[in-house]
Order: sequence, then structure tokens, then C-alpha cells
Amino acid sequence: LAVVVVFLAAGLTFIRSFQVVCGPASRQHVHVNDHAFWLQRTDEGIMQAWAEDDLDIARAQGYAHAMDRGTQLYFVRIIGQGRLSELLADNEETNQVDTFIRQAGFHREAKQVVKNLDQFTLEYLQAYAEGVNAFNGSAPLELAIAGVAPEPWTPVDSVVLLKLLSFLGLAETQQNAEKWFIQQLKHGNEDTVEVLRQVFSPMLNGITPELVELIRETNVDRTYIPKELFKLVPRARASNNWAVSGAKTKSGAALSASDPHLEVNRLPGFWYEMVCYGRKSASEFQAGITLPGIPGVMMGRSNKLTWSFTYGFSDMLDYYIEDCEEESCRGFDGKMKPLTKIVERILRKSGEPLDVYIYETQHGLLELSDPRREGIPQKGKYLSRATSTKYGGASIIGALRAVPNVSSVEEACKLVAPSEVATNFIFTDLAGRVAYQQGGTLPKRKNPFIYGVQNTDDVNTGLLPLPGWLESSAWEGKYPPSEHKTVVDPEDNMYATANNNQNVVGKPMLFSLHMGSYRSDRIYDQLKDSNELTLDDFKKLQLDLYSRQAEAFMNVLRPMITVDHGEAGRILSSWDLHYDVNSLGATVFEIFYQELLNDMFEPMLGGARLTFKSSDLMIAFFHYFDRFLLESAESEFWRGQTRAQFFARVLGQVSAMLDSRPELLITWGERQQFVFNNVLFQGKFPFGFLDYGPVPMAGNRATVKQGQFFETMDGRVGTFAPSWRMVSDQSEYRMWTSLPGGPSGCPFSGIYDSQVQEWLNGEYHLIELSHKSFLIAEDH
Repeated sequence: LAVVVVFLAAGLTFIRSFQVVCGPASRQHVHVNDHAFWLQRTDEGIMQAWAEDDLDIARAQGYAHAMDRGTQLYFVRIIGQGRLSELLADNEETNQVDTFIRQAGFHREAKQVVKNLDQFTLEYLQAYAEGVNAFNGSAPLELAIAGVAPEPWTPVDSVVLLKLLSFLGLAETQQNAEKWFIQQLKHGNEDTVEVLRQVFSPMLNGITPELVELIRETNVDRTYIPKELFKLVPRARASNNWAVSGAKTKSGAALSASDPHLEVNRLPGFWYEMVCYGRKSASEFQAGITLPGIPGVMMGRSNKLTWSFTYGFSDMLDYYIEDCEEESCRGFDGKMKPLTKIVERILRKSGEPLDVYIYETQHGLLELSDPRREGIPQKGKYLSRATSTKYGGASIIGALRAVPNVSSVEEACKLVAPSEVATNFIFTDLAGRVAYQQGGTLPKRKNPFIYGVQNTDDVNTGLLPLPGWLESSAWEGKYPPSEHKTVVDPEDNMYATANNNQNVVGKPMLFSLHMGSYRSDRIYDQLKDSNELTLDDFKKLQLDLYSRQAEAFMNVLRPMITVDHGEAGRILSSWDLHYDVNSLGATVFEIFYQELLNDMFEPMLGGARLTFKSSDLMIAFFHYFDRFLLESAESEFWRGQTRAQFFARVLGQVSAMLDSRPELLITWGERQQFVFNNVLFQGKFPFGFLDYGPVPMAGNRATVKQGQFFETMDGRVGTFAPSWRMVSDQSEYRMWTSLPGGPSGCPFSGIYDSQVQEWLNGEYHLIELSHKSFLIAEDH
């Protein structure tokens, strides 16, 4: 009966709102207070807006987001406020998510951020909120069914979304890695300590017996972010972007490419494409991907500039060990100091309110296993977590307002350098020039690790916890934007980032962990030798399935393969190192690689299995383990064998496994199957209604076209893959893009999943950006 009611409600909503959700096919004139703009879709359903200036463009974006992505907009806001139990569902899962969100303080901090905003950014956020609130269509279907009436949108809501999405899968990755190190040192043995030192050398050379003893005395909460949260909000993880100057292109103009990697197995898609024209703006147009809930084109181009970014993996977080009792902890002077206490109340639809008790030290949030319990459980040592973005996070919004209106890459770099979000921006301009700019709020540590030179073991890499009662452990403020890495007009006329190392020799190490260079090396390899590059070359490279990781391991393994390795050896011997959906070699190599990791590291890590389905550490930082396996030809950890012999022995185990379990020998596409699920209903409708799939995923963790899979603790499959592909030539007023989803968030719209198959096929659609596009009527 419930399903029937839902379908009836959906049908009525579909009929009533068809022109709103699926239109406007013709020009629609929209008034917002004393302002107005025009909206019209392209043939692909992409929204175009014609407005007076930047603020009216923000109003148009807010209106379009509310119209097409209302559920996404309001649902993520409810999560960021920690109000799921109050507004949507009251159960233990939502209680846990709300508790975590309240403890993290996204909404609490966002209110303080907005109070301190500059006028330029604040008026932009206010204009966007006006546009959201002006949309008077019916409430989003999913929220209407839940009985939720959307509350007015405010600038605080946009900042909450930015802080939430900047954390999940991004800053969270660094946090989880540092927590994993602490847990290994607390529960491991001497072998654990030594393997951590070697795998993550030189960053963990500072592990001392005294530090290990201190960690073992510390109460370490084993919990991470509630797994239920990842059903609701997509995680970012990795991305590619690159550009070449006009000196390397057939057109003589700069070319750029971008493909941010997120969880793509959800509908609607994360991004919302939009083309905006401003009659009085300094730029004629700005086009690309927008993020429902936040104004501005996140990545894209104007008639003057292109811009894109990847996650920078800057280390903006540190753990401290605190000596606590009752509601106080030891300060720098050795005396007990009262903790800052915050109480947040979670209202519930059906139960009694829940109080969340948040305690902060002089460094940051005190991690307690049960934040619903008042006070410190017992006298002892606990972890606190310092983050450099606590009361920041909105300057990137002001930068994204300004970037489309500047003409040079130098100007653009100056605008994004103060951004609190850890980013690797790449810009191109009409002069055919390329530039790179690092963003992020980077803490200045005392006695920092200096990259690329000999360091003593007592330097602070930011990866190990320090005693919170020592003043020498505290930060000395933050690095000014002028200290961030900037590269203008690179010597080789190109720049690429793929979450790889961006540290500068002789400077403090700001990227303590990164994702390695497999993807960026492949990008450079494919671009370096040509001075006649075209967009077709860029499209081909975005779909590249060759693995430099597999190449490195096969260079060791291939000479050791014999007839005794059977079918597995035969398949690997002839494998072309590509992760295409029809490949058997990719499947066999992945089985071998997983077995190699576990055979080597599991005994030394206290039985901890390094899996790619459930370990954040392995999803993001696998290359550190690769470095150990590939560069340590002679090590006591090979257990009396050479490295090549060790590899060959593991391959023998794999061969025997496949002989006994032939069902494992399937193509890569059969192994990598996923479904695009509706983000709210999560595949709960019968017959796959509202979903798309199953479909195969090409690529893997180290291919330019990334295709990673992971599995959450509750068994949900997640993916990391290109959430948008874009290539653009500055000599043309057009861009080629591909998006796994569609413009509309309404499941009954013809443009809900209209671009999924195009994305799966590796195809692109053309977005024309005519500077002679029809203008707003004179009576506007």
C-alpha cells in the first residue's frame, strides 16, 4: 500500500510540475524581488541564464537549483544541520549521523563564518538565497512524502554545505589516516612500528618508544564517521586536471581538461551544469559545473579564462594527546584548565530529545567515544583534533564570484590562494598561458619537516600525535597565501595534477600524504612529446585505461612467470596493462596484488588486512605500500627470499586459488559492476525503478580514467570515478563535457538520467557559448 501511495503521489506531482521540472523549453522570464533574469534549456536540458550582473547570475543559479535539484539542496542542508532525526526519520542510524554532525560543528561554525564575511562574498550568498527562496514550485517529491516543508534558504546554509562536502572524503581522508597510525601504534608490536617507519619513511621516522608508550596509555576511540552518513552524502576522493599552453597546441591557444572524481553511483548526479550570461558582467559568460546549495561555477570557463581544481591533500589537521579529568585538561603551565563545553540538543520526530556534549581543548575537539554522555568518562589521556579551517571555509565562494571576471592567470591565482579548501587550481587564459595555484589554510608547525632535505627524526611532520600540554606542540598560526605554491608559465608549457605530491624542495612539507604519481606521470607522458595537441587528444587521455602501477609490478613479476603458474601466468604474460571491461589480465593482476599486500603486511600489522573495499588508507594512499614493495629489493621482510621470489610465490598461490575457484576468473567488467541508485531510496523500489544499471566500470585506482570501488561496513558499494569530464580550447567559445546523470533531480523527468549512457560510452556533448547569444529583452 505504501508503495502504491508513493507512486500515486509521484504521478500527480509529475503531472502538476512537468513544465517546471522539465521546462523551460522556451524562454522563461523570472522575477526575484526587484531583479529579473531569463532561463532556457539547451537541447540536452542544460540550464542557461541571461542576467544583468554577477548577483543576478547568483539569483538565477539559486532559482535553477531549487527547481531542478530541490531535494538535493534541502536534504543535504538537513544533514549538515544535524536534523535528520527531527525532520525525516527518527531511528538509531539518523541519531548517530546527527550526533556526529553536531559534534563536528559544521552549522555552529558556519554561523560564525557568515558573521565575519566580507561584503563581496556575503552579498553573493544573499543573492543566491533570494533565488532559491523565489522558486515557488511544489515541494520536492521526496520531502513532500516525508512531510517536510522547506525552510527559507540563508547564507549560513551554503557555508554549511561547503564545510560538510569539503570534509567528507577530503579532509576526512587525512583524519582517518592519522587515526589509523595511532591505532596501529597502540595495538601493534615492534614489527608494526618498523613497517610503518619503512613504508611511510621519512614522515614516520619520529616514532619513538616514548611516543608509543604515551599512545598506549591514551583512550583511542576506534569509531570513524557513521557509515550511514555515506549513504546520504557523496564522498570526494581524487581528481585530474591539466592544461597546456598555446606553444603545444594545434590551435595555438591553451587547452584545458578537468575530471573531478567522486562517488558516481547515485542519481541525481552531484554536479549541475549551467551556462550563465551577464549583460553587465566583466565576462560575457561563465559556464561549467555548479554545486546545488552554493553560488558560482566551481569548474569551467568564461570567455577569458578556464579554471578547475583537484583536491590538494594539504595536511590541515593534527592530533594531540590530552591529559584530562572531569571537565578539564592540563595546560601549557602544567595546571588543569577547564574545557570549553558546548551542549547541542537533537530534536526527534518520535522520541525524547538527545543532548550532545562537546568538549574542546586549547587545540580543538576532544574525541570521546560517547558524546551523548556528559563529562569525561574517567581520568586519563584522550585525543583532541585540531583543524585549521574551524572558522573559515567561505573565501572560495568569493573567489569563484571574481575568477570569471579576470583576464589573466596571475590575477586568478591571487584570488584563490587564500581559499581555506585544500585545492590544486589550474588556469588558462586568452594569451595561451597556464598557471597552477595551491589553496588551503595551512598550519605553521614548530620545527617543521623540510621537504627534500635531510631532517632529524624529531621534526614535526603532522602525522603523529603530540603532547597537548607542551607549548612546543602548538601551531604558530597559519602560512599566508603568499607562501602557497604558485607556478606561472611552467617551463615545459604544461601542468597536471592528480592528487600527487606538490611539495617544494627546501620548504616546509605541506602535503604529508598524497596519492602518488601514477596518474600524473601517465598524463605527462602522453602530453610531453607533442606540440600539435588537440581536444581529441585530451578526450582520449581522459579515457585512458593504462596502469603505470601494473607496469611497475609486472616489470618485477613477468620474468618470474613459468608454466607452473598455469592459466594465471599465461593471462598475465600477455596482458596489455589496460583496465578495459573485457580484460582478464586486470582481474588476475588485482587478485595477485591484493594477495601480495596481505601476504607481506598482514602479519606485521596485527592481522589487519589491507583491502581496497573498506580501507580509507588503501583507497587513497596505496602507493606508499607500493613504494616499499617495489623499491625494497633487499629487506628482512621478504623472509629469506628475494623480492622477485616473493612475488613468484604469491603468484603461485593465486594460480592455485583460480584453479580451485574458476568462478573468480571473470572479465574486469563483470567484476566491476555497479548500479546508479536514487540517493534517497537507495534501490528500495521494486524492479530497479528510479535506478540505472547494473553497468560495468572500466579503469582502476591508478589509471587516468579512475574506476575505484569500495565497500562500506554495511555492505553498500561505492565508486570513485569521473563525476564530470570537460575539455576546452581557449580559441573557441565552446566546451565538451560529460556528466553521469542529468540536469533534473526529479526521477520522472526525461532529463533525470539522460546523460548516463553518454558518460558510460565515453562520449561528450557540446556546449556552445556564443558571445552573440540573444540578449535580455530591452524591457527587462
